[in-house]
Amino acid sequence: MKRFFIIMIVISLVVFAGCSNEIPDDYAKGEIPKDNPFDANNGRDDGGSRTVIAQFGSGPVDARLNNGPVVCNYNGGELEIDYFIENEGVATLEYGLLLFLEGIPQPFKIDYPNEDGDFFHVFKLDENEYKEFKIIFTPIMGKVGETLEINFAGIYNPSFIPDSEKIYGMNHKMSTHNPVEMTFHENTVYMGQDKLSKDEILKNVSYSEEEISTDMRKEYENNKNKDENRLDKSIFVELFEEGNYALYNNNKIVSGGRETVPLIFRGFGKEGVTYRTTFYLNHQPIGIQGHDYLEWNTVKGSIAEYKMYLDVSQIKGKNTLYSISVPIGSDDFIEKTESMLLMTDN
Repeated sequence: MKRFFIIMIVISLVVFAGCSNEIPDDYAKGEIPKDNPFDANNGRDDGGSRTVIAQFGSGPVDARLNNGPVVCNYNGGELEIDYFIENEGVATLEYGLLLFLEGIPQPFKIDYPNEDGDFFHVFKLDENEYKEFKIIFTPIMGKVGETLEINFAGIYNPSFIPDSEKIYGMNHKMSTHNPVEMTFHENTVYMGQDKLSKDEILKNVSYSEEEISTDMRKEYENNKNKDENRLDKSIFVELFEEGNYALYNNNKIVSGGRETVPLIFRGFGKEGVTYRTTFYLNHQPIGIQGHDYLEWNTVKGSIAEYKMYLDVSQIKGKNTLYSISVPIGSDDFIEKTESMLLMTDN
C-alpha cells in the first residue's frame, strides 16, 4: 500500500518535466502557489512567507472518515462512490474531475439534477465550501473474481485558456490520491461505447526507442547527491510538436494553415513500469488511430517515443491539449503532460 501524505501541488521544474515527487494519500490535499513557477522565490512574499492562491481537498468520503484505503464491491448495475471536494481557500475554486478504470477513461454521472454521463465534470465551490456527491457509473470492464483499480485525477481551474502570449502557469495542475479497489462479483455489461470519440484525431502513430544520452543523464542528476539520478527513480512524460521542443516550455502549437501537426509523446525514467496514456482535447479523450489509449513500458536507459499526427482540419480557434498516463499494476504515479495551447486558423 502506498504511504500516506498530503499532496502539495507546488510548481517546480520537476513538475514541469511531468514527474511527481510525492506519493498520494487516500484523499488529496492541494495548494496552488502564486507567481512565476520558474522563479526560485515562487509563492513567497517580500517577508519570505508563502503566498497561496488556492487550497483544496478531494477524495472518497470513506477515506476521509476512516483514514484508510477504500474497497468497493461490484454486484451488477451502476456503482456509486460517495466523493467530496472541499475548498479551503479564500477564493472561488473551479475543479475538474476525471476517472480511470485500469488506466482507461471511465465515463460517469454525478447525482446533480440534469447531469449526464461524461468523462469530465467541473465543480465550482465558493470560499470554504464543502461539497459531497455521488459518482455513478457502470464499469467499462470487469469480470467475476477480478479486482481492478479506479483512479481519480483532479484538474485545477480547467476552463482557463491563455491568450497567445501567455502559458497555463498554475492552471490545469493535477492532483491525485490512492485508487479505489473494486472487486467484481458480477460481470459488467457496459453499454456506453457511444461515449467514446469516433473521430481519429491522432493518426499515423509510430513507435521507436532512443538511447538516453550522457548529456541527458547529466540534466537529471540529483543536485544534492551526484551519485543519484532522477531517471533511475522517477518517470517523466513529455508532449510537444515535432521539431519544436524546449525543456519545460512546450506550451503552444500554431497550426499555421496546416491540416495536420506532427506530435511527439515520450516517456522515460525508472524501468519496468507499464502505462496507459490517453490524450485530451479540451478535457475530452480523443481517438488514437482506432484506439482509446496507448499502452507502453518504460525501458532502462532508453526513451519510449511515439510520433503521431494531430488532425486539426475540423478544430477551430483556441484549444487545450494534454495527455494523462496511468500506471498499471504498480504504485507509481499518474503523470500529466503540461497543457498546451493549440491555435488553428480554421
